[in-house]
Amino acid sequence: MMKAGGFLVAASLLWMMALPAQAEYVTDELQLGLHIAEDTSDTPFRTLVSGAELEILERNRFYARVRTSAGEEGWVKAGYLITRKPAAARAMELEAANAKINDRLEKVLAQTSDVRQTIAGLESELATAKTEGAAALARATELEVDNTRFNERMIDFRGSVPVRWAFLAAGLMLLVGFFSGFLWFDYRSRKRYGGFRVY
Repeated sequence: MMKAGGFLVAASLLWMMALPAQAEYVTDELQLGLHIAEDTSDTPFRTLVSGAELEILERNRFYARVRTSAGEEGWVKAGYLITRKPAAARAMELEAANAKINDRLEKVLAQTSDVRQTIAGLESELATAKTEGAAALARATELEVDNTRFNERMIDFRGSVPVRWAFLAAGLMLLVGFFSGFLWFDYRSRKRYGGFRVY
């Protein structure tokens, strides 16, 4: 029986040694009891965690009477009190401040992105307006040149009759002359032949 029990113990030890070692860390949380008794010999009525802020009301070599931020008073072991915040509490404050800064940074970046989009849109509109303005200015310049040429032509032709009107007047005069000549010829023919038309 003893041999079998020893074998089991040895096998258990070998099995435990074969398992990979699991890392563990020492906690940075300190829990300090708040006591009514001055020598902290009683059971604590409150547990204070690392980083809790306390007001020192009275202190001796080993113990201190303190007041918590909630207004509770009691005795704690003075050896666990320090004047500087513990690293864990400072790290938590820094993480909280960092989180706030990151939130603000994200908001600022989002606003910056909106502003950049607005600026890009305005720059695009400005470029379009400049292009349209340049085209309008070029067209206005062309119209001014055309207007100047037209005015010069008007000055040149102010005393002259337009060619179309001249051709129209000549054609009208030809028609009137032909019709007048025909009537004159008809009148003379009738007069010569006793009122009869002879052509």
